[in-house]
Amino acid sequence: MREAVSLAQEIKDYQKEAKYRRSLANSLLGIRSYDEAKEELETSLVWAVRQNDLLEQAEIFNILGIIQMEQGDFASAQETYNKSLACCQEIGFQYGEGRVLVNLGNLHYFQGQMSKTLEFYGLAIKIFEQLGEKRGEVQVRLNRASISLNMLGNTSEVEKDALYSLKYAEQVDDPLSKGQALTVLAEAARRNGNLKEARQYMEDGIKVIESTGDLWLLAQERRALGRLDIEEKKPAQALANLNRALEICREAGMANMEPPILALCGLAFIQEERFDEAIEATSEAMSLLSSDIERAYMIPCWHAQVLDAMGRHNEKKQAIQQSYEFLQEALSGLSPAQRQISLEQVPDHYAILKAWEEYNPKN
Repeated sequence: MREAVSLAQEIKDYQKEAKYRRSLANSLLGIRSYDEAKEELETSLVWAVRQNDLLEQAEIFNILGIIQMEQGDFASAQETYNKSLACCQEIGFQYGEGRVLVNLGNLHYFQGQMSKTLEFYGLAIKIFEQLGEKRGEVQVRLNRASISLNMLGNTSEVEKDALYSLKYAEQVDDPLSKGQALTVLAEAARRNGNLKEARQYMEDGIKVIESTGDLWLLAQERRALGRLDIEEKKPAQALANLNRALEICREAGMANMEPPILALCGLAFIQEERFDEAIEATSEAMSLLSSDIERAYMIPCWHAQVLDAMGRHNEKKQAIQQSYEFLQEALSGLSPAQRQISLEQVPDHYAILKAWEEYNPKN
């Protein structure tokens, strides 16, 4: 693609140059070379704005929004996605509109705004159904399944959406969607206690995702496999997977994904009775804690487990309180009925609630 950019420059075809640069940026995003991708997009955007090419602007803003979102710059991502959406709507580019709506839903999910997430997903589904765009529909189904699993529990709809998406992905040879579907199925199996099945899904998912070069998904999968290792009391294996996840995050500049991985390392160290390293890992994770981190409430929860193992019970109480407060903030985007379901049906949420109630008994 770089050769195509150079050739377009030589013949002074600026329109092709802009499109080739955007395509190059998309490829760079795939391997999480964020800085290089942004440089290509910014150069391409100059031409698109000068020519008032709204289609090209829509494409550029969408990719740029993804980069900003994955780097944790949520305010900029919101603004950039809105620019892409406005361009799409002005020129009647419905597919692009649906795609941006999905990304806006993802953005609100990472900020814990569940009602907005589901609203944007619903709008996107309607557009994709009107267009007969099955791939877009599958992507939204996968996102919905992941959110339902994390926030509302392991419902029958989760497996239905994931299996539907897996079947489609295999039919059309879409490795990225296949990897995402396997990830959802793995987590659903883990929560059901089917650890052998969960491991098989995870290992298959890693193979598929590695073939795509998607480092963001790969880091998530390695983190999930590390947590499964901890549940199966395999700390050395857990640390190998978690350290690989950290390496991927640092290589790709995905700083917001590091704190939960560090906290999980603390749990693995505890199993090896490496207490100093355990508290160092979870303390570092706590120092990086913010509401911009996905499922941030798990970090003080895991920190509390390390403190408990070390007999530091006063500090444990403080960590549990912080975990509970972050959880309540994360659930604030749900309806009261959904919050109740979340606290009862999601094992992590239920555990945090019960730990908090031990220190705050009802009268």
